[in-house]
Amino acid sequence: MFAILRDWKTPANRLLAAAHRGRPTGLLRGSWIADLVSLKKAVTLCGMCVPKWNPRANGYERKMVTPIHDHAIGECDGCNQKFAKCAMFLPREKH
Repeated sequence: MFAILRDWKTPANRLLAAAHRGRPTGLLRGSWIADLVSLKKAVTLCGMCVPKWNPRANGYERKMVTPIHDHAIGECDGCNQKFAKCAMFLPREKH
């Protein structure tokens, strides 16, 4: 087993670490999820946002994160809630 060591003190790596990869502010929730679906990326939704989205209509299926856990802890793509228990949806042809 090996580790990749980075020097996080460089300005370029500090900018990469501070970059926010979630939904940009000012963009509607539905259009952000539609963008993720068109790019065939994983969609993570919290318990409040799951009933509002139909994965089968978009060609997605719910995926178990591990055989033991059915959720992931992360940021909801719908409401941007941080550290939420999220269900993960993947395109049908990817898994």
